[in-house]
Amino acid sequence: MVQKFTSSQKGEKLTEHFTVGDFWACERHSEIKLDTVLAGIFEKFYAYFGARPHLRTANGKVVETAGYRDSINWNGSRTSQHCYGKAVDFAIDGVSAYNLAKFAETLPEIGGIGLYLAKSGELGKKTHIHVDTRIKRTLWGWNNQTSGTNTPGHGGIACTFKLGNRSAGIEALQRRLNTMGYKAGAPDGVYGANTKAAVAAFQKANSLSADGKFGRDTDKKLRLFNW
Repeated sequence: MVQKFTSSQKGEKLTEHFTVGDFWACERHSEIKLDTVLAGIFEKFYAYFGARPHLRTANGKVVETAGYRDSINWNGSRTSQHCYGKAVDFAIDGVSAYNLAKFAETLPEIGGIGLYLAKSGELGKKTHIHVDTRIKRTLWGWNNQTSGTNTPGHGGIACTFKLGNRSAGIEALQRRLNTMGYKAGAPDGVYGANTKAAVAAFQKANSLSADGKFGRDTDKKLRLFNW
C-alpha cells in the first residue's frame, strides 16, 4: 500500500527491522510516498542473505534518486515507479547484484527487476539492483541497458533461453558450457548461434531433445540454476 510519510515519521517502524527512514533517500524531502510492501521485501532479502539491504550509496552517501523521486531530485520520466513511491535501488554489502536479481525473481510481490551496471565478465560485481511493486513482471538492465534487452529471466526461476535473448543468466550458462568443452562462444550474455549449438550438443549428449533451447529439463541435467 502506498502511503505518504513526513520527515517526522522517519523513526516509524514498518516491519521488525526496517523503518520509514530506511527508505528516505533524499534528505531534502519533507515528505515521501512509499509502498510499504517494499519493507516486507527488504525483510525477505535480510532473512535470505543474512545481511541488511540498504538504499544505493555512492561515495559513502545514499543516492538521492534511490527511493522516492519528485521535482526536487528528479527530472526524468514522470512515469518511473520511483515517482509513485513503488521502487527502490538497493544493495547488500558482500552480495553481487546478480545474486540479488536471482533472488528477487523468486518473490511474487516484486514486479520490476533491473540489473544495472552488469556487463559481460562482471557477474560477481558488487552493486545495486532496482526492484518495484508494479503488477506485471518486467526485467531489464543486462549489459548496462535500460530497455529492449529481451531478457526472459536472470536465472532465479525457471524460464526458457533461446536465440536472440540477452541475460546475465545466459552469461552464466555460456561460462558453464565453455568449461565443459561445449563451445558456446564469448560469454557475453547473448544467446547467439554458438550458444544455441552448444546447448543442442549438450542436450544430444544427455538424451534430450536437441532443439538448442535452454529450459527446465536441460537445467536438470546441467545443474546450473537448479530449477
